Amino acid sequence: MSHITPFSKDEPLIKVDVQIKGAKGTEIFLVFAFDTGATNTIISWEAAYRLGYDPALSSNRKRIITGSSIEYAPIITVDSLTAIGTKADKLEVLCHDIPEESGIDGLLGLNFMRTIDFCIKYSMGIIEIT
Repeated sequence: MSHITPFSKDEPLIKVDVQIKGAKGTEIFLVFAFDTGATNTIISWEAAYRLGYDPALSSNRKRIITGSSIEYAPIITVDSLTAIGTKADKLEVLCHDIPEESGIDGLLGLNFMRTIDFCIKYSMGIIEIT
């Protein structure tokens, strides 16, 4: 069985819809960049708060390299994250500020993608899960 997720070829990023279930069953819908260059999935601090988490209280942090510095991002575990026809339970995500101008709430990283086989058909504007 395969799943097709369309995206806009006219955007500078491949944007996908994401559904996250967090603390106490809180559920939110966000837009993430499908980022094969990101090792980890990242959500904004604001999204973490909306899910019922306080990233500042997380003692678990991961060193990340940004375009301008090295930082330590808090790690939280969301109950589930669903995107591109795939659901991951108990997924660790990093919390980091996402520039508002980017038009996204986070990055869908390789820690989510590693359990699926996918093909980005850019000329068709689709991500195909096989």
